[in-house]
Amino acid sequence: MSKLDFIRTLIYFLLVVSVSTAFGITLIQLIQRIFQKDPKKNHVYKIKFFGAALLLGLGVYGYLSIFLGLVGFFSKDYLLLVLLVLAFLSKNQFIKLSKYLYKNVLDIAKKCLIDPISLVAIAATILILGSLYLSAMRPPCASDELHYHFPQAMQIVENHKIDLSFGGHYFYGNIPKLMDVIFAAGIAISGYSLAHALNFAIMLGFLVIVFGIIHEHFGIRAASLSILLLVLFDDFTWNGTTGYIDTATTSFEIGALLFTSEWVLTKNKLSLLIGASLIGLALSVKYSPAPTFLYLLLVVFLFVFLRGRAHRKSLIPMLIVFGGLIFVFGGFWYVKNIVLFSNPTYPLYFGHKGVTEMRYASLINALHQFRPKTFVTFFELIKHYLTFNSSTVYLSFYLAFLALFAKENRKFSLILLTYYVLYVFYWFFF
Repeated sequence: MSKLDFIRTLIYFLLVVSVSTAFGITLIQLIQRIFQKDPKKNHVYKIKFFGAALLLGLGVYGYLSIFLGLVGFFSKDYLLLVLLVLAFLSKNQFIKLSKYLYKNVLDIAKKCLIDPISLVAIAATILILGSLYLSAMRPPCASDELHYHFPQAMQIVENHKIDLSFGGHYFYGNIPKLMDVIFAAGIAISGYSLAHALNFAIMLGFLVIVFGIIHEHFGIRAASLSILLLVLFDDFTWNGTTGYIDTATTSFEIGALLFTSEWVLTKNKLSLLIGASLIGLALSVKYSPAPTFLYLLLVVFLFVFLRGRAHRKSLIPMLIVFGGLIFVFGGFWYVKNIVLFSNPTYPLYFGHKGVTEMRYASLINALHQFRPKTFVTFFELIKHYLTFNSSTVYLSFYLAFLALFAKENRKFSLILLTYYVLYVFYWFFF
């Protein structure tokens, strides 16, 4: 990669990130005005909202890119024009974002100066993130991006349009494709490096969410160590610098979990609304967040119900709003599949028109070619992380239960711990 290419990609990266964040803040304020009785009580220029804004802004940009593809105008000029329109719509945000970003960074710096552990953790995280951005600049080399994600993205770029059936294949033709379209937008604007960098941007937005929420409720040291441990998870970070989509899915998905958990803790409706929007985007990238979506519905139901009879009247309206935002940000792919295939998802859930029982059985068998689902197998599997690089991940399987001893904000910790137990059980046995 030449210096000129590197600088050009960096400029486009900063342009997309800044415009997405500014528009995302505008979107959060819009959601706030529509659904909150007193929107002024929430200050949206906080660290956690910056991360959420970046994810929401990139998600909306992905959907606008889909629209360009559907009408046959998927090209660099039109993609940049959309960015300019988004920048114009959120023009009042840029100065405010700069002002409050400076204030937040200054506040964090002051706290770090009196806490050397936080200072070291944040400095190490920044250095690692810098190296990861450079890693994202390399050409495609991973198997799935070479065989599947980037070929589909290139097809969109070369044809300047999107075929809604994505080739009509009974499996690949109906899975959500939001990230593939975002990759295509990156390739059209500045090649594969920008496609990788946009994936990295989503991971970056998630880390900002984690830092912001943990900092607010558990302090600077917990927040600093949280993001350091995440960037030391090399499966997670490597995936976020390639043409894979799993880190992006996780970023939207766990971002939604964190904001919903914060709503339980603070009763701040805006956090719940952002959680709904993010899980909708997660379901636009893969089907795999479906269990998390169900868990969030359960959390909303239980905590409204447990607050007492006076709050139960608000349960149905709250679920309607929660489900409505999920549909707005994630429903496109499922409605499209119903129209094209008479099936909202893919054969593994509801069967598929034109897919024989034998082919369906072969898909199921391919997934079940696995060792016996016993606890011995489980502990053997997680030894994958028993390496120097992944030792913190390996330990986390055992140390997660220390959350039971958390004295502050116990509801938040218990929601995450319950999710951890249920999700690991679901992942391994089902």
